[in-house]
Amino acid sequence: MLYLILKFIIKAAVKIFFKTIHVRNTEFVLSNVPLIIAANHPSTSMDPLVLGSYIKQPLYFIARGNLFTTPLKRWFFSKLHMIPIYRKHENPELVEKNEEIFRECYRLLANKGAILIFPEGLSKKDRRLHKIKTGTARIALGAEAENNFKLGVVLIPVGLNYSDVGIFRSELFINFGKPIDISQFFEMYCRDEHEAVRTLTEHIRERLEKHTITVENETLDQLVGNIETVYKSELSDELGLSLKQKQDDFLLTRGIVEAVHYFYSMNPRKVESFRNKIQLYLHKLERLNLKDSMLFEKSASGGKDGTLRRSISIDSLRTVLFALFGFPFYLYGVINNYLPYRLPRLLAEKMYKTIEYQGPTKMITGIITFAGFYTVQILLVAAIFNTLWVTIVYAVTLPLTGFFALAYWDRMKQIHSNIFFVSLFYRRRFLVSDLIQQRIKIIKALEKAKREYIQFQKEHTGE
Repeated sequence: MLYLILKFIIKAAVKIFFKTIHVRNTEFVLSNVPLIIAANHPSTSMDPLVLGSYIKQPLYFIARGNLFTTPLKRWFFSKLHMIPIYRKHENPELVEKNEEIFRECYRLLANKGAILIFPEGLSKKDRRLHKIKTGTARIALGAEAENNFKLGVVLIPVGLNYSDVGIFRSELFINFGKPIDISQFFEMYCRDEHEAVRTLTEHIRERLEKHTITVENETLDQLVGNIETVYKSELSDELGLSLKQKQDDFLLTRGIVEAVHYFYSMNPRKVESFRNKIQLYLHKLERLNLKDSMLFEKSASGGKDGTLRRSISIDSLRTVLFALFGFPFYLYGVINNYLPYRLPRLLAEKMYKTIEYQGPTKMITGIITFAGFYTVQILLVAAIFNTLWVTIVYAVTLPLTGFFALAYWDRMKQIHSNIFFVSLFYRRRFLVSDLIQQRIKIIKALEKAKREYIQFQKEHTGE
């Protein structure tokens, strides 16, 4: 019962926390079968919360054993379907309990249960798939072996791709992969159990890489991010793709990553030189409080030099009216929502220094602060006005004006940036023109690299 209640609350919180959630291939998540969900792990407790809310059947979670330190915690976490696994470097004296834990997993799967495992065994926000542990393969193969490989365990790789780990109103792309049929490893398991475990583990790694953005190292990850900032929007327009469609966005990033890896393997010094150039350009923009989106290169038919993106809205009257008439609603939203909105962020930043821990902390504490503040505020209004319809209207406007306040603030920041850019352009025309020229050179270099990579792909695939 506790699990179902919390699942309902968490699902609502997840939908509020993320601006958009795109889920692909949910049809692969079968019901009434022994199911193992194997996912990458970029955001600590946010990952199980997200997957638990999007998988219909009750989900059991493999979790770190050092969470289960007291009888109360063991009781509470067991009610949340959490199963401890003990790591040698954390609880060496308890590692022997893992065999018992594995057998519990076998029983769950034999009863057509669903288990969520993070094969990396750790959580890191970088865009890299870390070493895959063998536990997932051992559980899947062990459960089948206990049932003469007639159980029908289905293992589904899942890629969790966050636009910005831990940031409120960011985006999430959940990419369910095609199920892995464990029965295909029957003969290998009978011949050599360890070989079967190693092979399945490698297979899991390969499948996870297909559904996540994986960058070789931190330096290349930074370069990929910078290329996305400068070139991704133009590339999507050229290819007829939409960044609003997360599948297209994912494929574009995957393409950029693969191209960067290719050029780095061919000429790492050249890649490093280009990384420095694009980093210097973006650093100059940052020092001037500018964004790359404020600049753009003319199309080939439009001219050779760069130009200014007409940043103030074409319908300036509409912008002014929105700013004026929207302000009272913005102010109302801020007054009623600021404290419950601000407190989770302050608590998360106080408790954790790493952003992958801050996101789930913000969401969980946000549930508490908003529920608490809204309850008190509604009760106060009911006591002051003693009128049912006033109380109902007030309760409805609380979340609505809260979201409006966020949208209004984002819009005002954009307008301020646009005005600032236009002002800077006319005050320091030569400096802005030099930045535009730098951007043109970067785009030309990227266009050249794109043509070279496309040619390589054609030769490599024989097309």
